[in-house]
Amino acid sequence: MFEKMRFLESKRTVTVSIQDAEASRTSSVSSLRKVQVTNKMIDRACAYSGLIYTTFSFIFFIASGNFPPAAPSLKADQVVQHYKDHNVGYKVGASFFLLAGAFYGSFTAAMSQQMKRIPGVGHTLISAQEVSGAWACITFTVPAIFFATTAYRLDRPAEITQALNDLSWMMTFMPFAPFIVQNWAFAFAVFMDERPRPLFPMFVGWVNLVSPILLGSGIAMHCVKSGPFAWNGALTFWLTAVIFGIQSIVNIVWTIRAIEMDLE
Repeated sequence: MFEKMRFLESKRTVTVSIQDAEASRTSSVSSLRKVQVTNKMIDRACAYSGLIYTTFSFIFFIASGNFPPAAPSLKADQVVQHYKDHNVGYKVGASFFLLAGAFYGSFTAAMSQQMKRIPGVGHTLISAQEVSGAWACITFTVPAIFFATTAYRLDRPAEITQALNDLSWMMTFMPFAPFIVQNWAFAFAVFMDERPRPLFPMFVGWVNLVSPILLGSGIAMHCVKSGPFAWNGALTFWLTAVIFGIQSIVNIVWTIRAIEMDLE
């Protein structure tokens, strides 16, 4: 009799435990469903990632002692010494520069999504912006890998380090071509918005139309080792840094504002 009572009590305890576990799981699922991930939340996150790619890019230049960059006229042993003096900065900065490319891609997606909200903007213009933005991501990641490789083995012959350094800087400033297509595609989309209350103000379009032209001084950097067109010069570095910063801030701020704007 007592054995039977103990068995029934044990069975009742197991049943209650199972019911409690089921209730706990149901409560957890219910809590998760309350935190809904919406498209607007994703749009915001991608738009704010523009702040990350901009910050990470400047971190590289500052951490590596390249604000402004070491002159291309340096001798091979001077280049090696610069890498030795800032070795940790190069390695840390290269990692940030690499990650900047990822967040540039997510920001490109945020811009593309807002372009789709402008009446009359076709698939060709949107695709041009997206594809060029994806290509532009390489202009962050590839030079980051080159700089990391250059700083990796400084016991090699100095001339090899100098050549790798040259390649790293060429890859940093020369490949501005994808930004031409991406920025102009975005600019034309802004200009096509003829509504009384456009998604983006017209000056955003003008900023994106003019900026790639001003970023183009890097196309001549392989021809000189000093002066305004050198990679540490007034045009190739300083003008590029200023224009890159201004354009990034303009696009980030107004993309975020566009996401929050209800035009329906």
